[in-house]
Amino acid sequence: MHDVRWLRDIEEIKTLKARYGDIVDSLPMTGERGLAQLCGLFTPDTQLDFTDLFGKCLAGHDGLREFFGLLAGNRAWMWHSFSNPIIDVAGDTAKAKWLFYAMSTGRDDPSAAPRLSYGRYEDEYVRAAGGWQQRRLKVFNETRDWGVPSQPTR
Repeated sequence: MHDVRWLRDIEEIKTLKARYGDIVDSLPMTGERGLAQLCGLFTPDTQLDFTDLFGKCLAGHDGLREFFGLLAGNRAWMWHSFSNPIIDVAGDTAKAKWLFYAMSTGRDDPSAAPRLSYGRYEDEYVRAAGGWQQRRLKVFNETRDWGVPSQPTR
C-alpha cells in the first residue's frame, strides 16, 4: 500500500519533467538564465545520453550547458510534450519512463516546417535537500525518418 508521500513524490517528479520541457523550450529566448535553471533540475554528476538523437553523451552541469547551449543556438523555436509516465519510487530514488513528442525549427530557416521527433525517455532521480533532481536521462529516438529506432530497456 502506498502512502501520501509516495503520491507527492510522483507528482513532484512529473512536475520536474514538465519544468525540464518548459525550460528547454524557452532556451532560444532565455540563454544563460535558462541554462542555469536547467542545471538546477539535475544533480552535479548527472549523466545525459542523447546518443540516439545527436550522437552525444554528456556528464555534469558543464556537459549539460555545452549541449543545450549549442542546441538553443541552433534553434529558433522548440516544443516538447511528455506523456504516459511510469514512475517507480523507492525511498530517495526513483526511475521513470516517458513518451515524448517534440518539434523545433532552425535559426537558419525559422519559417520552415518544424522538425518532428518522438520516442522515449528513461530517467533516474534522487531526492536532494531541495527536492527531487534528475541524475540520469536517456533518450530513445523512435522517429521513423531518422533511421532505425532504438529499443528502450524493458
